[in-house]
Amino acid sequence: MQNDSKPLVRTPRWLQLPALLPVVLVATTLAEDLGPGEFEVQPRELAWQQLIDARVDLAWCLPDERRLAGKGFMASAERLLAVRFEPVALPPVRTADGEERADLRAESFGDLAAAALSVPRAARAAWLDSVPTIEALRDWPDALAHLTDTHGLWNDWDPEDDDDDDRDDGIWTTSAWELTGPGEPWSDHEPDIQQAAALITTDLATVKVAENDYRLYLDNIGTDYETIFPVDGEFFVGTDDRDEPYSALEMRFESDLPFPFGGYTAEIEVLNRVATDGALLTYIYSTSDDFNHLAGRDLFLPVKTTDGDFVGTLLVRQFSFDLDNVPDGAGDVRVGLRTALGNLKRNAEELWAERPADAPLANDKLALTRFRLFGKR
Repeated sequence: MQNDSKPLVRTPRWLQLPALLPVVLVATTLAEDLGPGEFEVQPRELAWQQLIDARVDLAWCLPDERRLAGKGFMASAERLLAVRFEPVALPPVRTADGEERADLRAESFGDLAAAALSVPRAARAAWLDSVPTIEALRDWPDALAHLTDTHGLWNDWDPEDDDDDDRDDGIWTTSAWELTGPGEPWSDHEPDIQQAAALITTDLATVKVAENDYRLYLDNIGTDYETIFPVDGEFFVGTDDRDEPYSALEMRFESDLPFPFGGYTAEIEVLNRVATDGALLTYIYSTSDDFNHLAGRDLFLPVKTTDGDFVGTLLVRQFSFDLDNVPDGAGDVRVGLRTALGNLKRNAEELWAERPADAPLANDKLALTRFRLFGKR
């Protein structure tokens, strides 16, 4: 049951959507020796037809036609990263190392993001205020500030604060997408899909390492899981009907609700695959009885400077849920979205900080199929 009142429940850091660890194991700060109650789920090869016949219902995956047609938030994020403009002089920068840079120029969003991220977090908001308006980016007036001003994410962060005008947690939100007319099984739901993005300053492989270590979830800020873990025996890899790599898994969680609602449980199906245009996507959905619907999708975009230097991974997320017989609403979904993205960004960037300086980047589609999956009961 949907309403738009103040968030009632702490939404699960819904899915640090499981993913994949590439051939080069990037942030191997994951302990090789498992602690009490900890376990690793091993992948099994499964033919694509067997997967969709018995385990994954593609009809529940959010449709991609809108993005492919150049419409909506995901397509807008793709265009943002592709825009180029005449060089613009940027305000002077004093880096965390004390280096003075007065010669910075930008020709793309990647250049702007790289410059902003070189400014210490505490001084970044003031620097962003002094960046000149760039006409070529008029369609994305808030993107740079929302994605790079992250001081609050690391200082007393409260994901339940839903005031977009006063946020510094590195999460860029936009209006909801009203999903209408996709056919079954969505005809009885037609939900408003909440949308947000975060610029995670790691490669895709490290994002996926953080996503798939479910041992971390119980300690995430703003969550109240009783249990959350990947299901043993339900982790599959292979190639799809276009000969592209896929991975799929099932995770399960249980969480409490305020009196008098009790609690709820869900089994979440997760599918990582390559879109028809080569985009890297992760889908999740649940058909659990405690939800009228639960579904989401992630798009992963590498962010680079005009010269090709790597900046980070722009994760664009769409997500919606509706608990059965609970007065949850859009505010609850937005908080869940923020909680998930913020914790994933924190966890991935902490892993990245421990990464060997000479470790190669891993941003290709193999990052959707090669990862280790950990849990704790």
